[in-house]
Amino acid sequence: MAFNANDFRQSFNNGTNNTPLSLTASPAYFEVEFGGMPGCLTRSDMRWSTAKKLDKAARSIKHRAKAADLPARQMVSVQRAFNGPHKLVPYSSIYSTSIIEFIETADFDIRTLFDTWQGMIEGNQRDYVSEYYDEIILPELIVRAFDKSGKAKQEWIFYNVFPVSVNPSQLNWDSKSSYITVPIELSYYRWTYKTL
Repeated sequence: MAFNANDFRQSFNNGTNNTPLSLTASPAYFEVEFGGMPGCLTRSDMRWSTAKKLDKAARSIKHRAKAADLPARQMVSVQRAFNGPHKLVPYSSIYSTSIIEFIETADFDIRTLFDTWQGMIEGNQRDYVSEYYDEIILPELIVRAFDKSGKAKQEWIFYNVFPVSVNPSQLNWDSKSSYITVPIELSYYRWTYKTL
């Protein structure tokens, strides 16, 4: 069968020229949502001002994500060779971390949320007594992708999430008209996806 350039071009049409089909996904339309809060951030003995900041950050996080990595998975395999060519046999998975970059609020609520969360994990606010695993994890973190019309298309659910690193944000006198972002590296136990 001969190659048809028109068919090829049409397969990448993003709804222009009155074509109803949109056959490529845009990375620009998404949101990030917390499915609950880690137990360590909801303690009754936390200072009122800190608790208020954390609650504000968690509620606004949905619209604060500037960039997000979709989850990754690598199969772990063992090499088998009885006779003939060697073959790899998969037996488990490794989930790498994901980085989500958040736009900071004027009151630095995002950074406060993740710095406090890491502080509770490390135990530096409680004589370096670390929290239990079940208390430090966010049960679910959801990344939801939309099409250009605003219709939700796909959802990725990360389970048992915690911040591995709060990466540097730069302050700079030359950037008066810009904004601060906070890149967060997140670990997760596993992930699933849902087509919407």
